[in-house]
Amino acid sequence: PPAPAGAGDDDLDAKLPPCPVDAIVALYHEQLPELPRVRLLSDKRRKALRKVWRWVLTSKKSDETPRATSADEACNWLRGYFGRARQNDFLMGRGHRSAEHAGWQCDLDFLLTDNGMKHVIEKTKGGAA
Repeated sequence: PPAPAGAGDDDLDAKLPPCPVDAIVALYHEQLPELPRVRLLSDKRRKALRKVWRWVLTSKKSDETPRATSADEACNWLRGYFGRARQNDFLMGRGHRSAEHAGWQCDLDFLLTDNGMKHVIEKTKGGAA
């Protein structure tokens, strides 16, 4: 999952393709239409989207190959990521939920967190690489 933002992020961001916030939100809606729709793009959400975008373009899969090296590849990876979230019974509200999680619903904000990414990548059958 994404590392915390820190020094040098601005320099790194300048070298990466710009984060297509609206396109990523559209991918979320396309792949997960049953989850809550994004109606507001707050600064916090934009920041979270840029953090995940940066991670997709700078991290490596377990076989040490890059997840993405271009904007198109990063968007394709995110499409697959959202598609894999759909395969996770807990995230999609299928099956038994403890009382603690009875009313919880997955949304874009959760999927952009470190915990959400871990859930999709590590706890979903055939998880995102």
